[in-house]
Amino acid sequence: MPTCARCNRKLTNPHSIARQLGPKCYKLADGGIFDSDLQADEKEWARREEHLRRGGEIDFGTNWRYPLENGFSVNMRISVRYRDGAFEAYGVVFDPRGEREIVFARSEDLKAIYREAIATGPTYTAMAYQSMKEAKRQARKGRMAV
Repeated sequence: MPTCARCNRKLTNPHSIARQLGPKCYKLADGGIFDSDLQADEKEWARREEHLRRGGEIDFGTNWRYPLENGFSVNMRISVRYRDGAFEAYGVVFDPRGEREIVFARSEDLKAIYREAIATGPTYTAMAYQSMKEAKRQARKGRMAV
């Protein structure tokens, strides 16, 4: 059974399973900020597609967290672009050891990529939170054992 990326509770709702977060954890991880962007009319979708095909990007902010090892996390910027014949949802991870780029999804379907980009920020923010919680738990265990 799938579990929430933030609280590890079992997920049963197909929508929650798809985004890997229950509704409460989705909101706690700042999910929902860009959800209304998916309700655009066809004219707006065409405008976005044209913008991306001309080399533009659509940015979903840098306030998302990306988990590193040992409970540390860094900021990540999520964007959508068009590259080599397909749309991509990707992130730039601002790691002190070196900035890096991660492509989360790639498709010719802009709406599908938009959904992926919107879901990626809260999901990784929740994973970073879970990683930090686990690192703190392990640290407490280590102190107790000494």
